[in-house]
Amino acid sequence: MGNRTSIVVAHRLTTVKRCDRLAVIDDGKIVEEGSLAEMDSKSTGFFANLKQGLSKADKAKAKE
Repeated sequence: MGNRTSIVVAHRLTTVKRCDRLAVIDDGKIVEEGSLAEMDSKSTGFFANLKQGLSKADKAKAKE
């Protein structure tokens, strides 16, 4: 996706791995933004909660 701006709506973190900047939108407002590394390093906030939820879902699915 080089040299262009794209808007990607994703539920899986692997979808946004190559994006330069991420924005978490809640109720129509940007609540967090930054690179994946910046957002991944945070232990609190909307993105951290989303990541934890996806991790739990992946673990539960792996047990099936």
